[in-house]
Amino acid sequence: MPRYRLTDPEIPPALAIGGAATRGVKLLGTGLWDDPSVSQEPLLADGWFAAPPPASFRAFAEHYRVVYNAPPPRIATLGYDAISLITLLSRGQPFERFTDAILTDPNGFSGVDGIFRFRDDGSAERGLAILEVSPNGFAVVDPAPRSFPQAGF
Repeated sequence: MPRYRLTDPEIPPALAIGGAATRGVKLLGTGLWDDPSVSQEPLLADGWFAAPPPASFRAFAEHYRVVYNAPPPRIATLGYDAISLITLLSRGQPFERFTDAILTDPNGFSGVDGIFRFRDDGSAERGLAILEVSPNGFAVVDPAPRSFPQAGF
């Protein structure tokens, strides 16, 4: 079974050839659209997708380039946030640092890619921004939240 990414160059032309009418339609994408090549695809113009706040990653990437003389892989922020969380939690009292109650704190934690928290069922929740595709890159339509709502957790 072939695998497709929404950023593959074949997808937008295939939509056009297939007769996909995008006039008056807001295309919604995934975090895979968080790729500079997406902004060069006219069919995806004005489409929205959820992704980490771009300004935070730019700052992280610049620091990474200075230290390692290379651009970071996009996934590097997850590793950085994981180590930062371990460092934060290790400062707690012995035998109380990595408990379920601490790890599932409804207030969550803050990382390079924004806020995140772990739920009782083992899933993770992130606070993402809504970005819009434009020929000049991505514009933030709705900024990422700075805290989680408490109701409904």
